[in-house]
Amino acid sequence: MIGPGHVDRAGVLIYTQSKVKQPAFVPWTARLPAYAEGYAGDREAMHDALAALNSRHMTFLATAAGAPRSEKGLGNMIRAAAAEAGIEKSA
Repeated sequence: MIGPGHVDRAGVLIYTQSKVKQPAFVPWTARLPAYAEGYAGDREAMHDALAALNSRHMTFLATAAGAPRSEKGLGNMIRAAAAEAGIEKSA
């Protein structure tokens, strides 16, 4: 259910983690902390992929019908893609 509305003016994505019910802070467009600077390319690739969706949905990940993707549905989608890639891990 995370979407563009969760990114604050400082460029930090803020959401509540489902298991621990605590807030998480992700440097969405804000400067990455020193320990995460190596992930700048990955973050850029993710932003490019989201921009390529050309979506007007309220969430970053929606179903083909436009509904927000559930946690279970996303886990199933990742599991299927991992299995297709020969990776036997769970999401």
